[in-house]
Amino acid sequence: MAADKARWDNPFRSLYENSFDAVLLTKPNGTLLAANPAACGMFGESEDELLNSKRADLVVVDEKCVSLLNERKKMGKARGELTLKRKDGSSFEGEVTSTIFLDADGLEKTIMIIRDITQQKKTEETLKESEGRYRSLFEQAGDYILVFELPKVGIPIICDANTAALNVHGYSREELIGKPISIINKQIELKTKKMREITSTGNVDVFEVIHQRKDGSFFEAEVALQAVKIGNKTHILSVERDITERKRTQEKLQQIDLIFKNSLDMICMAGFDGYFKVLNPAWSKILGWSNKELLSKPWIEFVHPDDQAATANARATLIDGQKVFQFENRYICKDGSVRWLSWNSFPYPKKNIIFGMARDITGQKEADEEVAAANEKIRVVGSLTRHDVKNKLSIILSNTYLLRRIIGDKIIGDSPTLVKLFTSIENAVEASNKLFEFSSYYEKIGVEQPSEINVGDFFKQAVALQTNLPELQIFNECNGFKVIADSLLRQIFYNLIDNSVKHGQKTSKIHLYYLKEQDAIKLIYQDDGVGIPEANKPRMFSEGFTTGNGSGLGLMLVKKIVEAYGWDITEEGAPGLGVKFVISMPDYHLHSNLGK
Repeated sequence: MAADKARWDNPFRSLYENSFDAVLLTKPNGTLLAANPAACGMFGESEDELLNSKRADLVVVDEKCVSLLNERKKMGKARGELTLKRKDGSSFEGEVTSTIFLDADGLEKTIMIIRDITQQKKTEETLKESEGRYRSLFEQAGDYILVFELPKVGIPIICDANTAALNVHGYSREELIGKPISIINKQIELKTKKMREITSTGNVDVFEVIHQRKDGSFFEAEVALQAVKIGNKTHILSVERDITERKRTQEKLQQIDLIFKNSLDMICMAGFDGYFKVLNPAWSKILGWSNKELLSKPWIEFVHPDDQAATANARATLIDGQKVFQFENRYICKDGSVRWLSWNSFPYPKKNIIFGMARDITGQKEADEEVAAANEKIRVVGSLTRHDVKNKLSIILSNTYLLRRIIGDKIIGDSPTLVKLFTSIENAVEASNKLFEFSSYYEKIGVEQPSEINVGDFFKQAVALQTNLPELQIFNECNGFKVIADSLLRQIFYNLIDNSVKHGQKTSKIHLYYLKEQDAIKLIYQDDGVGIPEANKPRMFSEGFTTGNGSGLGLMLVKKIVEAYGWDITEEGAPGLGVKFVISMPDYHLHSNLGK
């Protein structure tokens, strides 16, 4: 057998070894004598495996096969399409040419040349099925489609275009049909080369090019080229798609991926089932666990035992479809240490997943504890100092009163110097007391743990705390409206009311209400007094600024408290028509039903 092969294939060694088609040397009864590398690749077997195969192992012996064998026997050669079988059991369509010849010893041998035409058959079937619907689909297609005629010499000519193609390029049918490809594509050599290649190979080629519109603008397009028969002539079908937006999206996704991988914050996607699904590298860097370890167990197992109940409640809130902001818990690191995390999370119920971003606030917590300890020391010292000084001021005020009694009101009233002296002492004591009151409130900022506060109730309490309050109409539309704050919210309202009473001059109405605007909540305080002149508005929250006998600390304290909550305050009233203080807060501070 080896000798037969050697005598047969020496003159054709290069052709035999390098052919893209499968070449088999057989006896007329189907016994294989040799197989080239293309045959081995096509059938998925080595040459030795092929030589041990029978005809029925490689070809489906059906009517087509029997007919081809009969023709070869009669004519000495035959050509047809057969269904062939690979080693893995799959089948494919092949174009087979089989010829009988006599070898050097005068013995009959056959040579079979096989070409895999699976793709060709699929293309033919697709074209056959779509032929009747071509024009309808052609015109209604979302992609723009162009049909080109490819001359033997020169560049392609546009011979048809669907409506989408005309619209995207900005031409009418008359302006485009019959024109060379250069009217819409400046990469002429590339596209012409691709077209000539697919004409000879029959393959579909997909690539990207830059197209030009009639107005001179450019856009990126993805092009799929295919040679098709229209009548007796081969044309090039070009299905194209504007991918400018897709390219932008890909760039954005790449940027997001870059942020995801390099973020210092811990970003995750977790399932409603309690397991992490995707984690960025920050998780392993901060906690020490590998990505595999973090994904292998329910994430609640990595949470500090004391925080697991609160964490489970936060998870239930998310599963219920609500966002969770600024939630804090502790995670256990691989080395046994503990890290404090602050979470912002939101659910995607359609996919049963949760997106979360956690920030390591351990350092901040430790610093807060140190600051709290220092503040407590300052508070104690400040409290003792205020108490001691206030006692001494009380003695001064008492002695001043006794001195008035000793000297007598008539003598003091007759002496401008004494009047001025006693008034100065009394004013100084009053200002000092106000300053001590301010410092007492200022020390409390940020000390209390924020909680859910009913704004309407706190406003009522602030009104009740006012002494010598004139008859005012109070409109409180914040009953049931709740925010995350502390008891100093009451002081904000007290100071605003005090400001209206003392400086509003003609104030008769005070109105508190709230509005929801996009992602923010606005709490609005208004009165109908004289308002604030435009010239004073830039300085109204500054320390010590006052237009009358005030301390200049009331509005400053309001602003400090508001900022401590993470809110913002502005004055938007019209001079002469009253004040309008607008306190803006993010919607995660809201804890009321705004749908009412």
